[in-house]
Amino acid sequence: MRVAEAPIRAVRAAAVYTVPTHEPEADGAAARTETTLAMARVDGGGDTGLGHTYAHASNADLIRRSLASTLIGKRQDAACYGAA
Repeated sequence: MRVAEAPIRAVRAAAVYTVPTHEPEADGAAARTETTLAMARVDGGGDTGLGHTYAHASNADLIRRSLASTLIGKRQDAACYGAA
């Protein structure tokens, strides 16, 4: 079995980091002085993937509860690319 065909075994919210910015940043909304990253680790087929997004810290819970149940058991290539 190719690694991409192996099922995803686990999805973990690895961490949430809040990183200060060098100076205040704004994107047309309120200025902010920090950026928050939510990171997730996906294990399957002997491989581990790491992904991140710039988001609120509550996304770690979303990863554990919703994303994990959606991905576990799916082929890695199907989960990533929508393959059958």
